[in-house]
Parts: sequence; C-alpha cells; structure tokens
Amino acid sequence: FGRILHGEAVALGLLAETHLAVLTGICSPELSHRLKSLLDTVGLPTSISNIDTDTVLKAMAHDKKKRGTILRLVLPTAPGTVQIVDNPDQHLLRKAFTYISKH
Repeated sequence: FGRILHGEAVALGLLAETHLAVLTGICSPELSHRLKSLLDTVGLPTSISNIDTDTVLKAMAHDKKKRGTILRLVLPTAPGTVQIVDNPDQHLLRKAFTYISKH
C-alpha cells in the first residue's frame, strides 16, 4: 500500500497469520512469540500503525491463493508444518490484524 516494503509486508503477514493460527487453536502461542523474536532480531517490523483492516481484506480478495470465492490461507501449526485453512473466520482475521497493529 505504499507505506512499507514488500518484505516488511511479508513479515507482518507471517506474524498475523501465526496469531490467527493461535486464535483458531491450531498452534501454540509460543510459536507466535518465537516468530516475533526472530523478526525483531533480523530487523523486520512486527507492528504497523493505522492499519485499515477493510482495505487489507479487500486486497486479500485478490490473493493468488484464493480459489473462486474461497479465501485460502496457509497457517503454521508448528515450526516447518502448516495447515491450509479455507475461509477463515472474519472476526478472528480482524483480531489478527489488530494484533500486528498493537505490538
């Protein structure tokens, strides 16, 4: 969206997706803490101010992983292990965006 570099957006997306995985109960909060620590160590952002969740959700509607009307996310379950989640709960997805806007 012009405010951050692509790699920074990827880092924030990883952190948001990991938090979403925690909220859905498919991974432990420890994984989210480990990822945040790693991102901090390498100098990548772990938060963003003034995130417009509606704009991000609209952009996600054009994601390359989307299949038809199904929003598909690849969420971590453990280090090196993922689970594909179709149409994640929108309320939890918004909470994941709130998480990266707070930390």
